[in-house]
Amino acid sequence: MLGLLCGTAVVLLSGVVLPMTAMFIDIKYIPEPIQGHALSSDSCCAGSGLSVFLTASLNVCFATIALHSTVLPNVFPGWNDLGNGDKMQAYSKKRKIVMMVVALLLRGVCCVGMWEVWNFLDWDNGLEFQALTGSLLGPECDISSPDVRAVRSFYLVRVWLAALMVWELAYLPTLFWDDYLHHFLVMVFCILSTDPAFGGGNLSPLMQACAMSLLLGASIASLNYAFLLLFHATPKHPLFQSVLIFTSALFSWTWQSACFLYIPFRLILVHPVSYEACFSGFCAVFLFIIDSKANLTRIAIAKAKWDKAAKLKTA
Repeated sequence: MLGLLCGTAVVLLSGVVLPMTAMFIDIKYIPEPIQGHALSSDSCCAGSGLSVFLTASLNVCFATIALHSTVLPNVFPGWNDLGNGDKMQAYSKKRKIVMMVVALLLRGVCCVGMWEVWNFLDWDNGLEFQALTGSLLGPECDISSPDVRAVRSFYLVRVWLAALMVWELAYLPTLFWDDYLHHFLVMVFCILSTDPAFGGGNLSPLMQACAMSLLLGASIASLNYAFLLLFHATPKHPLFQSVLIFTSALFSWTWQSACFLYIPFRLILVHPVSYEACFSGFCAVFLFIIDSKANLTRIAIAKAKWDKAAKLKTA
C-alpha cells in the first residue's frame, strides 16, 4: 500500500502538479544574454527551451517508472494476465498502457494551457499577443496578466508536446509508420514555432495560429486515451468495449475535423496565397488522413467486439 501511495504521488507530481506549476506560478524573466543567446523574450519563461524540454522529459520518465513498477500492477484490472502467457506480448501491452496513462495526464495539462491561448485567436489575423509589449516584457512579466499566462502556456505546451512525442516513439518503437509521420509533423510545428533559428516567436500570426490548431488537436487527444484505457481494462465485457471504441472513433473524428480541418482552412481562406498557409494546410490534411486511418481501425474493432458480444448472448 505504501508503494502504491508513493508511486501515485510521483505520477501526479510529475505528470500534473509540476507542469501546472510551471505554467501558472510567477517566475520573473530576466532578459540577460547567455553565451550570446537571449532567453525567449516572447515566452516570459525563466528557463531556456532546452531546460524546459529536459525537465519535461525527466517528468515523463519518473511517471513512467512509477506507473510500471508500483501503480498499474496494483490498480489496473488483469495486469498480470496481459498477453495470455506470451511474455513479449504482455511486455508490449503493458508499455502501451503505461504510454496511454502518461499521455492522458500530460496532454490533459496541455489542454488547460491551450485554453489560455484560445482567447487570443483572431480569425482574420491569426494568433497575436500584441499586448506583450513594453512593460509586460522583461522583469515586468506578471503571471496575473492573461496575456502573459497565454504566451507562456503556449510556449510550454509546444515544448512539452515535443518531449512527449519523442518519448512515445522511443518507448514504443513498434508503432506503425503512420504514427511516426504523425508525431514527426507535430514535432516540426513545435520546432518551427519555438526555435529562434527558425523564427521562433517571430513567425507570422497565421503560422502561429495554424500551429496552435494542430497542437490543440494533439492535446485534446488526451480524452481519447481515457476511452482506450477503459477498453483495455474491461476485456470480459465485449459489448461495453464495442461502445467505448466506437465512441472513441466518433469523438476523434469530431475534434480532428475541428482542429485539423475547420480552424486551419478558415484561417487559410483569409490568406490563400501565403506559402505558410499552403504548408499548414498540407500538414493539417495529412494529419487528418493518418488519424482517420486509426479511426477506421477502431470501428473495425468495435464491430468485432459487437459480434463477439452477440455470440456470447446467444450461446
